[in-house]
Amino acid sequence: MKKYPVTEIFGPTVQGEGEHQGKPAYFIRFGGCDYRCEWCDTPHAVLPQAVRAAERLDAFEIVERLRSLPPGPGWVVITGGNPALHELGALVNALQEHNYKVSVETQGSRWKEWLRDCDSICVSPKPPSSGMSTNKTEQSLSDFIKEAQGTNYFLKIVVFDHADYEWAKKIHKGYFFAPMYLSAGNDAGKTVGRPDRVDNRGTREVVNDLLERARWLTNRVMVDSAMMDVQVQAQYHVLMWGNEIGH
Repeated sequence: MKKYPVTEIFGPTVQGEGEHQGKPAYFIRFGGCDYRCEWCDTPHAVLPQAVRAAERLDAFEIVERLRSLPPGPGWVVITGGNPALHELGALVNALQEHNYKVSVETQGSRWKEWLRDCDSICVSPKPPSSGMSTNKTEQSLSDFIKEAQGTNYFLKIVVFDHADYEWAKKIHKGYFFAPMYLSAGNDAGKTVGRPDRVDNRGTREVVNDLLERARWLTNRVMVDSAMMDVQVQAQYHVLMWGNEIGH
């Protein structure tokens, strides 16, 4: 049976962003990503040396590991990295056979047929502040959304600054039919898992920084008639636990 690089299996916790923000859930994080965002907050699932060191588990082993955690949530979130790099159809089916609902988080750069079987798809295209090519991102997103028709998907865009906001506005106009969530940016990736960049801020400072950016973003949306049907968020798990890995 095929084995996958798994960097974390944890929970119960709560979903921090998007349509299911605040809902109790377990998380399965896969290693490997086709993007290298400047502010990635999960470098332990992206950096090649970390992915190479990740534990290899098959679908059966993943489900057994999940079922060994304290019981509770009915949702399982498959995330990364970019889990759409992997063929996870057997895992999705196994989870659903155990009565879990499956949500997947991806940037929308790769389509896999197993995504159709998921109960929810969070599509999170990366804005200019990520350092990724917006032209490439927009083309990939267009292809992904065409394939995703008929599934339960929504858009989530991280917003750090004015350029990100204007880009999110452009995406919203192009995909007005899709629910959109704007998530205030969290710069954890500039330090988490990178020993050459030390962040001495405590949880309170991290939370205050996120709240300040969330207030700025909320104020922008409140007076923008073109964005009246988006939802503004700050990462709930960061507000609760800062940037600790495992939440």
